[in-house]
Amino acid sequence: MNIRAITAAAVFLGALAGTASAQTFDWRGAYAGLDYTYINGGHQDYTASGSAAGTRALKGHTYGGFAGYNFQNGSFVYGPELDVSLGRVKQPGANPQNRHNTIVDLKFRAGYATGNALIYGAVGFSGTNWKENSIGHARTSGYIFGVGMDYALTDSAFLGLEYDRRQLKSGTLSWGGGNQRFSTNMNSIELRVGFRF
Repeated sequence: MNIRAITAAAVFLGALAGTASAQTFDWRGAYAGLDYTYINGGHQDYTASGSAAGTRALKGHTYGGFAGYNFQNGSFVYGPELDVSLGRVKQPGANPQNRHNTIVDLKFRAGYATGNALIYGAVGFSGTNWKENSIGHARTSGYIFGVGMDYALTDSAFLGLEYDRRQLKSGTLSWGGGNQRFSTNMNSIELRVGFRF
């Protein structure tokens, strides 16, 4: 990314953050909401010995809900968040029924409040349920990290946008006559709307 793009992004975020209020918004307290997420990524399959056994693309979307709690010290805002999503992140092509159908994220967020905006980073643990066509189910687990911004529309309602990256692994599976496992990487863009209590 060049200097012009970085400058333009900084100016845009600064202008958005300062439009509604010259004072820092009070983000303290519990909140919950709904989200829609677009996801793409891929699987890397491995044999039980650790040899690479092929790659598979992933694409799809989920709908979910989130809940968390914000602590605030001046402009510094931090706290935990739980997000549960349902949908179909599928393997396109020959096996479209292969899919992640549940995603659970437990994140810790920390960020900077300016005007009505909260700009933050997030890191935590993630897990999914993977369905392998008609063979069976497998669980994956690993890490999630990302960046995002929430924007207060009123004293209680806010709108947000978040980018996340998940790095997940399965355990050893006894499918197709032999042991195997896989790793999954997911890139996601999440649109969220929430309410403070």
